[in-house]
Amino acid sequence: MTDFIEKLPQAFREGDSHVTAKDVEADNVQLLQAIYHAVIQGDLAAFADLLAEDVDLEILGPLTIPFLGSWQGRQQVTEAVRNNFATVEDQSPELQSVIAQGNTVVASGRERGRYKETGQAYDVQWVQFHTFSNGKLVRIRQLVTDSRS
Repeated sequence: MTDFIEKLPQAFREGDSHVTAKDVEADNVQLLQAIYHAVIQGDLAAFADLLAEDVDLEILGPLTIPFLGSWQGRQQVTEAVRNNFATVEDQSPELQSVIAQGNTVVASGRERGRYKETGQAYDVQWVQFHTFSNGKLVRIRQLVTDSRS
């Protein structure tokens, strides 16, 4: 999990000869890295501190994914993240790319693991769109697909 997080800045810099001129984007990638660190470490108080009060989370995908939905506000989003991560174990995320433009950071990846309730293995592809404002995360939109279908 830590390897996944540590690759964010490198993935942001890959293939962009002008990356050193992108201070806003670099700051947002670092903020996303801090968000992922807080979640992975189970520090949901630190995670919540990085969210705007009116943050919005939406996860879209096939009905086979047990944590689809939409949540608004710091408290609901934090609770949704807690509940969603409680449904999985043996997670092995792989970062595929990071694209940043202005206040938006898009990360894509693949994750394998196991659903706790059923013990069934999962293998998903995902894209997360993160929107930042004033040093806080204001919107997350995640699209998930089942790699096995």
